[in-house]
Amino acid sequence: MKLPDISTELLQTFVTVVDSGGVLRASERLFKTQSTVSMQLSRLEERLGVALFRTVGRRKELTPEGETMLIYARKILDLQNEALKAIQGVQFEGELTIGISRSLVDGDLTNELSKFAMQYPLIKLNVRSASSMHLHNAFEQEEFDCIIRLTQDPSADELVLSKAKMVWVASDKFQFDPSVPLRMANFTTPCQFRSISEKALKAAGIVWQEAYTTNNLNALMSAVRGNLAVSARTQHALQPGTRVVGPEEGLPELPEIFVVAQTRGSSRLAEFFISWLAPRPPVAA
Repeated sequence: MKLPDISTELLQTFVTVVDSGGVLRASERLFKTQSTVSMQLSRLEERLGVALFRTVGRRKELTPEGETMLIYARKILDLQNEALKAIQGVQFEGELTIGISRSLVDGDLTNELSKFAMQYPLIKLNVRSASSMHLHNAFEQEEFDCIIRLTQDPSADELVLSKAKMVWVASDKFQFDPSVPLRMANFTTPCQFRSISEKALKAAGIVWQEAYTTNNLNALMSAVRGNLAVSARTQHALQPGTRVVGPEEGLPELPEIFVVAQTRGSSRLAEFFISWLAPRPPVAA
């Protein structure tokens, strides 16, 4: 019996949907429409002859067959990546200095770094977290082999790993009152989210005041959840007890923000790491 032909693109879509927690976030990571992602999942299930997901309440969970397929899909994608890099003569040994935006350290990127370190134990990772602006300046001073940062305007020499729409995140109890200053929770300066939200509020003529400042996303979201303040983040930051406040409630529209990577041309390890990370793109929260 001839086995079905399964493309790595279908496997990558499947893995990304699982890692992202759904089709919507996966479509953002893969830069595909939701309908395309759903179609590719259906095509994979059709070729395998099994259901990979089942509906439980309002959520979709992996079936036992889906759990098994996920294990092998990851192995296949990792093996393909290793084969391509081995052919190109990359040595999986050395030292790599990576700069990461502090808005990403509380998310899935840290988990991916751990996976990379376990998969390539001969590569010594030196990871430093800082603001996106600091990372950009430090990279120009050759302090990093590669950086992963946030920007509203990617340059030609930066690889876009993912993008997300910025939104106003507030407590379920929040009600916007334009007659009083808007209480804001922000990361300390410099911060891309902060500068973008400040410009949007100024353009809309909305008076605001700083109610909470931190460099920790969990602490920031705790302040938001407790209705102490609102914050400009992405939907990936949402937690139980919080919600998105839309423009129809009086707050201004916010733009997209991009997660980008930049590597030093002389560092083949940096290029290898980013190519390994690209199918597992981090998202800004």
